[in-house]
Amino acid sequence: MAKLIDISKIRLGYSLRERLEEDKEGNLPIIQFKDLQGSVFSNADNCVRLNADKIKPSHWLKYGEILLSNRGNYKAAVNCCRYPCVASGVFFVLTIHDKNFLPEYIVTFLNSQEGQKSLTKRHNISGVSSINRVELEQIDIPLLALEKQKQLVELFSLYEKEVDIFEKIKQSRKKLINSILSQTIKE
Repeated sequence: MAKLIDISKIRLGYSLRERLEEDKEGNLPIIQFKDLQGSVFSNADNCVRLNADKIKPSHWLKYGEILLSNRGNYKAAVNCCRYPCVASGVFFVLTIHDKNFLPEYIVTFLNSQEGQKSLTKRHNISGVSSINRVELEQIDIPLLALEKQKQLVELFSLYEKEVDIFEKIKQSRKKLINSILSQTIKE
């Protein structure tokens, strides 16, 4: 086991001073909670954009950094976006510096039932569930051989794809049933 504080640098996402609104001239995607769909973030096409001149490059995400929502539903994702983007203040950003841990594995663990238990066990009980940085730093991450980490990441990735396929099938079935129902009623 290793504590997150020992294997990563943890910072809070960029705190916007005003309400986030699309900038017509904006070219820098701002990642919000709604933008995380799975354990990998790679496409910022639907993100709100701000003018890059307003945000220092030191706040820009680096490839391989981890986004972890800090309140509500704890979701984690690895940033695999190939162009600059910024995590909003609803995220912690973890930069893994210990080569014995894959960022994808840490995300898999944090999104797992065990990881979620670790997070919710440490969250504040004041109304909305949230976790502060000090509590996050104390989360234990199991140390596994790198090959085992890769296997778990692959297994979890296949599971996410399966869930996505089932959701698409469910939506298609719903459309089909509604269409049949609509046609039947018109007859």
